[in-house]
Amino acid sequence: MKKPIINLADFEKFDIRVGKVIEASKVPHTDRLIKLKVDLGEDYGIVQIITGIGDQHQPEDLVGNLYPFLANLEPKKIRGELSEGMLLLIDDVEKVTLITLDNNIKPGKIIR
Repeated sequence: MKKPIINLADFEKFDIRVGKVIEASKVPHTDRLIKLKVDLGEDYGIVQIITGIGDQHQPEDLVGNLYPFLANLEPKKIRGELSEGMLLLIDDVEKVTLITLDNNIKPGKIIR
């Protein structure tokens, strides 16, 4: 579904950063939720992000990889766990595809 046009000022509010997953585990008593500890570089440090990809991806496969994250999303409690950002991915009807980044990129680098 096509979304409304936004202006550059709206887009500039998004702080999309390279993040390195340093820990990942299933959220207890859930089928899809994975708790990530993510290094977002010196501006944000290590944050916790909850993502709903556990039905298609195993936590241990995420550790050590770099992905794009929305770093400045308002924190929210999800199933009792604080989520301080969002993993960006490709969402298709049948499957969720992770957007992998070159491992030579430093965590915290800005994506624009």
